[in-house]
Amino acid sequence: MDTTMENNPDLENYITGLVESVYGDDLSEAEMAEAVTDLTQAFYKLFNARLMERFSDDQLDQVERLVNDNQLDKISEFAYNSGINVTSLLVEVMREFQQLYAPGAE
Repeated sequence: MDTTMENNPDLENYITGLVESVYGDDLSEAEMAEAVTDLTQAFYKLFNARLMERFSDDQLDQVERLVNDNQLDKISEFAYNSGINVTSLLVEVMREFQQLYAPGAE
């Protein structure tokens, strides 16, 4: 699984699957696209919140510097280098997200 978040087809397929499991064929193409976009944004928020929880206070200072320097693409690399298992975190967040937004989905 690719753990980069931007333009990740695995994440898009995951979110699309959740939307389909909840709504089936009841959504128009435009409604489906909007639902996928909305849930993808919600997923990013949850993932980022859980990632920030894994950093120590000193590491959060470094993350803040990266954000202030507009180097958001370096945060995942920093997480890996800090010993955070991003792949494991991604799987955990996917499970949590499914329970929050589509508890009946398999």
